[in-house]
Amino acid sequence: MKHTSSSEGWSTVKNAGKSEEYRLSRWLDIYFEAADGLDTSEEAAEEVEKIERKHWKTPKARMHAVERLIFIGQMAEVIDILEKSKTMDKRYPGLVKDYSRQLVRLYEITGNDGRDG
Repeated sequence: MKHTSSSEGWSTVKNAGKSEEYRLSRWLDIYFEAADGLDTSEEAAEEVEKIERKHWKTPKARMHAVERLIFIGQMAEVIDILEKSKTMDKRYPGLVKDYSRQLVRLYEITGNDGRDG
């Protein structure tokens, strides 16, 4: 049996959380892709929103909500989600940059300068 140092063991434990995040992200990708391509009933839409809420801590769930809300014209709600996502995902600078770009475009579209709050 190979001996691992305690630092290697800790690295494995830390990476296990990342692996779990990755699996959840992939599952959400598959779920949302399938749901978006299938049933458009009110019950199906409620189920999708339920999954978004259940996994709200993930960027995938929030960005799916953003896409859905843009499609139905709920721009104020989209802006709110993106603003909150900048804080929630601050450890991911690339995502924060994407959110900021989206916000700039939405502010231009809505005439909101982003200083209302």
